[in-house]
Amino acid sequence: MATAGTADRAERNPDRRGSAEGTLRDQEIMHESLESEAKALVLYRELLKCVEGRSVILEEYARNMVYAEELHASEVDKMLRRPGEVAAVRPAQQSAA
Repeated sequence: MATAGTADRAERNPDRRGSAEGTLRDQEIMHESLESEAKALVLYRELLKCVEGRSVILEEYARNMVYAEELHASEVDKMLRRPGEVAAVRPAQQSAA
């Protein structure tokens, strides 16, 4: 039995009616998000290399952004897995040191 809130959301957004198409689009969006996270990680790591030893404030900023991007990528990766899967959807990118 659907609640009124669920029905209201489906009416406001017809693409989110629980169809397979909606689910596939959600997965596509999450994969795009992972790609964006990976690109951002590369740039924040480059920033960190550039500012190391020059500015503590910028170092902290870059480290915090790397942390946030890695955390978000990890969360999206978990959402893309099937129940019970433990392997990452995509391998984690290691920084080139």
